[in-house]
Amino acid sequence: MRPGTVTSSTHLSGLDSLRWYSALAVIITHVELHKRYHGLANVWDSVWVQNLGPAGVYFFFALSGFLITWLLQKERMKPLSTVLPNFYRRRGFRILPLYYLLVVLGFLVLPRFSLFAYPDEMSTGPQVPEFFAFVSAQPHVASSFLQRVPNISHLWSIGVELTFYCFWPFVVLRSRNLNRSIVAFIAAILTVKASLLLLGPILFHNPQPVFHFAATMKFECMAVGAWFALATGKRMESLLAHPWTVWLAAAAVPPVFLLYGTRLDNVVHLPLSVLFGIIVSSTAFSPGSPVRFLDNRISNYLGRISYGIYCYHVLCISLVLNVLPVKALGTTWGNILLYSGVLLLTTAVSAISFEFFELPISRRGRKVISASPQVKQSISSTSHTSSAA
Repeated sequence: MRPGTVTSSTHLSGLDSLRWYSALAVIITHVELHKRYHGLANVWDSVWVQNLGPAGVYFFFALSGFLITWLLQKERMKPLSTVLPNFYRRRGFRILPLYYLLVVLGFLVLPRFSLFAYPDEMSTGPQVPEFFAFVSAQPHVASSFLQRVPNISHLWSIGVELTFYCFWPFVVLRSRNLNRSIVAFIAAILTVKASLLLLGPILFHNPQPVFHFAATMKFECMAVGAWFALATGKRMESLLAHPWTVWLAAAAVPPVFLLYGTRLDNVVHLPLSVLFGIIVSSTAFSPGSPVRFLDNRISNYLGRISYGIYCYHVLCISLVLNVLPVKALGTTWGNILLYSGVLLLTTAVSAISFEFFELPISRRGRKVISASPQVKQSISSTSHTSSAA
């Protein structure tokens, strides 16, 4: 097991702050996008702003693949019948309650209030197919083939992660050579997407929704992050832990943005995922990582509630834009007021949600897991083995 700055058996120190900065990147992009929806002056067309949010999502994907692989590989010697139910219970109790709360709000509550309305030309209202896509935890299907759902369309990335969680534990727990399996998986995903890109115009009358769907399924980002969670040899670990490696990775992120809008636009997420994997690995496993200068008590707490920040921020943007005077939003002070209002409101709502909704459910989930027969049997077996040794 690689040396790390582990603060508990299921937590790596330093990563929470990175979650917050990634969420902030998504917020900036969505504020400018929604200003455009409302006909306000914006900088959405800037390649830096337009792709800042997607890069933040790719970071979340890489981090997610890294974390679940790090957790699962520690349990490779345990029975599959014990590991899998506990994994899915933990993920379910953490992700699904807030996700479905947003689904209920997005379909049944928010459309009834003008304070959360989009401009008239975009307020077509969600339909039954969209509802079933979201209820079945496949919002990315709705974003590709159906209409956008105001205030909750950004949950597409949650659907992609949930889909990834369905099969990735089997890859980690059943693979004899996980490094090789991850590389093969990435190659297979890229081959399928390249084939769709080439054959799409021949196979489909309108291939654009299919292209969009393939573009949203960024499983390769998560697999790249997963690779960095593995022990890859002393030389590679020393290289990844070296401060200069991290500095170079961080410095390379902005130039990669220049690839957007070029012929390499469809593969920009791959070098970004590698760079993010280096940053995550260094932060998780190297106490002296230079990235840790970003870590402080405030950013650490914001990272802890970052799931709520990501889920709630769009409806908070809608609310603030509909409350603030339109004339004021065209000024510098208006923009300061807009961003301040969005960040403060999103943080407040997310903090309340975390303390009184998400955390109690997660604690309840841990009690359910600890009380399950599989866990008790695993503990009993471990104790018996230790005594025999």
